[in-house]
Amino acid sequence: MTETLKPTEEEVTAQALTLVESANNLTITDQKSYDNAVAFLPSFSKGIKTITEYFKGIKDPAYASWKAIVKKEKEALAPVETADKYVRGIVGDYIDEQDRIQKIAEEKERGRLENEAKAETKRLKDIAVRAEESAKKLREEGNEEQAELKEQKAEEKREESESVYVGPVAIEATVQKMTRFAGGGSVSKKKDIKVILPTDKKDIKELLQAMIDDLVPLTCVQFSENRLKAFAKLNEITGKKHGVIFQAKSGVNVRA
Repeated sequence: MTETLKPTEEEVTAQALTLVESANNLTITDQKSYDNAVAFLPSFSKGIKTITEYFKGIKDPAYASWKAIVKKEKEALAPVETADKYVRGIVGDYIDEQDRIQKIAEEKERGRLENEAKAETKRLKDIAVRAEESAKKLREEGNEEQAELKEQKAEEKREESESVYVGPVAIEATVQKMTRFAGGGSVSKKKDIKVILPTDKKDIKELLQAMIDDLVPLTCVQFSENRLKAFAKLNEITGKKHGVIFQAKSGVNVRA
């Protein structure tokens, strides 16, 4: 049995260039030139097949070797990555718990300070009221000078009561933002968000409505052109529909 000689890379490349040059010289102006162009199309299929088969002989063994290496790499990485994920998980759980405890402590401290502020506001207002009552009595007795002093004191206490406020409350975190190592490197806290995409039709509509209302950016959704194309073909849709433009384009199927 005669063995078929395989083309060299130079021969495959030369054949491809010849096809490209011939194609670039083609134009269609009438039925004859159309027939010539159509008759030329199988040459591309044959050329693509030749190139694909040539490089397949090189790719297949290389790909097999690559897959074997990747498999060994995955096997070596798997236990380490699992352990890393576990430690990151328990570290994150501890941080979340400490943040929860810190938040409760801050809310408790804020409540205490707010109660103190309310009590202080009431105390100052009570002093102002007593000073005003005293000023009224002194004025009735004809002691204008002392009455004015009492009224001044009442005004001061009312102003003080209005300036009482509770500032920001911050309890020192148990877990520091960053841990530095003596030998170099560090570990720092971070906050991440886990996104659970909607699957229920009602939730999907709510998300889409939020995009229409500019509450959620449109870039959060990626449309699939291939799926839209399959939908259009299945339903024989052309033109603009559902906000999408479906343009019909003629082409040919080639069998070499």
